[in-house]
Amino acid sequence: MNCLELSEKTESDISIFELFNEMNDGIVIQEINGKFVWANEAMGEIIGIPHSMIVGMDAVDFFSVYFSPVQQNQKVFINLLKNTFKYNLSLNHVLCNLRDSPGRLFEYSTRVMTTHMTSGLRMNIFRISGGSTSAVSAAGYISSTWN
Repeated sequence: MNCLELSEKTESDISIFELFNEMNDGIVIQEINGKFVWANEAMGEIIGIPHSMIVGMDAVDFFSVYFSPVQQNQKVFINLLKNTFKYNLSLNHVLCNLRDSPGRLFEYSTRVMTTHMTSGLRMNIFRISGGSTSAVSAAGYISSTWN
């Protein structure tokens, strides 16, 4: 699936992306090749660039530039991330800091979507640690909606 196909959504799918844009959590959708095809507005606000500039970035490079894991060595974590993407694995609630603002904690989760038009795409979620919004819970709802 490419960016154009992702932008050609049905009316019900558009409301899901609108829901993503209402969240405080950063959400980025990634192709199997590792490139981002969509980012919500909050993701752009979190890292300080327009969310449209995230589209086309490589996921591993993006994480390396903008985030640092709290409990793991950066190099080891990046290798873990590469293998997670390569073997279609999931990661849940990995604590990380925003590189430019080390006091801001995020819970990073990533998983492959397996249903309907999103099959094979990966959802990356950067949840503000301690926040009330739960994109991880919303991801289950969204998966069932896209069935």
